Amino acid sequence: MLEQTELRLLPWTLGPAGTAAPAPVWRRVVQCTLGVPLGCVRWLHGPSWLGCGPRRLDVCETEDAALLMTVEHGWFGFGNWRVFDAERSRVGGVVGAYLLDEQGMRFATIWHDGAAARTIRKNSGAVCARIEAPQGDMTVMRFADDVPMNPFTRMVLLGACIVQQPAPPRQVGG
Repeated sequence: MLEQTELRLLPWTLGPAGTAAPAPVWRRVVQCTLGVPLGCVRWLHGPSWLGCGPRRLDVCETEDAALLMTVEHGWFGFGNWRVFDAERSRVGGVVGAYLLDEQGMRFATIWHDGAAARTIRKNSGAVCARIEAPQGDMTVMRFADDVPMNPFTRMVLLGACIVQQPAPPRQVGG
């Protein structure tokens, strides 16, 4: 999934969780440019008190739904999201508009280019990725051509894209 130049995150849907959890879960399918499913983002809610509990977004790759990465928002996170790889090693984070590397150092910033577009720029000003919401709740992320194939950097960039609209709808049906 991370080797793609463009990823499309479809709108949230409520569907079967699979074999790991019997209850339905909210998820967003991730597709490549050609519309082929590459995986999904699953919304998992931890124990909560007044709605301030931890939240977790698991990113899984297709075929066997293998865990690729996790994006977590802890208790009273105040916009702080941590990004972990499949082995639970911290690879970075997203704090407000800032992207952090595994050591907690800022390496990029999210710039708003209007209501439906964002640009992620390195500290040097070079573009890392563009995020657009051209059609409703679908989100399109395009990695810049010169972004290294470092999977951990790409995990943080994808995490930043996901947390731009991290929660599914509050009501089902209407």
